[in-house]
Amino acid sequence: MDDTLEKFGTAVKTKREELGLTQVELGEKLGISYRTIMKVENFQSNCKFETIALLAQGLNISLDAVIFSTALNADQIPKSAADFFAGMSPEKASNYVAILEAIKSMTES
Repeated sequence: MDDTLEKFGTAVKTKREELGLTQVELGEKLGISYRTIMKVENFQSNCKFETIALLAQGLNISLDAVIFSTALNADQIPKSAADFFAGMSPEKASNYVAILEAIKSMTES
């Protein structure tokens, strides 16, 4: 299981419960299926970036904190792609590249 997927699912569940929302209520609020939320919270879904963005924004979850385990200061951000991907498994690097491509396609449309 991808550690980042588990961290994100846990963050979604924790924030949702802090707000006193059910999966159905959160789904209605964000316009996504409660089944999608259930899969994210149970680490069963490698969901679309749009869904990640909706959940993160709707629940005020910092994606850099999920990815890097804690929010980063400007001087802690990798200065190049080589620094960022150094020592990372090919599978994990591929997941990050897919996220970046999704962001790029969203900003180009």
